[in-house]
Amino acid sequence: MVLEALVHADPGDRDERQQDSGVVARRLGVTRMLVCASPEYLRRSGAPATPEDLQQHRCLGFVRESRVVPWRFRAESGALRFEPTGSLSVNDGDALKALAVNDGDALKALAVAGAGLAWVFDFIIAPELASGALVTVLDEFAVDERPIHALYQSPRHAIPRVRVFLDFASTLLEPALP
Repeated sequence: MVLEALVHADPGDRDERQQDSGVVARRLGVTRMLVCASPEYLRRSGAPATPEDLQQHRCLGFVRESRVVPWRFRAESGALRFEPTGSLSVNDGDALKALAVNDGDALKALAVAGAGLAWVFDFIIAPELASGALVTVLDEFAVDERPIHALYQSPRHAIPRVRVFLDFASTLLEPALP
């Protein structure tokens, strides 16, 4: 039995595996991407007021399929896109403009440590937001919620273990933010 979580960017973004008649998609919840940083980073560098201000900040990127995932925002003028790029210097911390990792926990740890701003799923940083270890910025520019689905190969009726796991996973993805 294969179980895979999938986050759709928008209703038109469908995974080809869903087209197979043997694949079942169960909606587990919704998520939003948020820009966050540690209070210490924001004291030191200030908070961006608009997505355009991100050019003046250290931005922590996430790498997927050998590419840094662009940050997406909404504004009155339409959709905005920001690509965290820049130089990385091991010897001179001031030269650090962007850093990208391919692990969500590492991205969160860097943000908590004050390394810069990160664009992450709300459910990943919910405990750090609740404790004050991270603070969100640019909330008014956040893109709309995105659905999260579990895809699994299924016989006619779901195996009880899978159903129990999916019920559990959906409780983890319940809205964690007020």
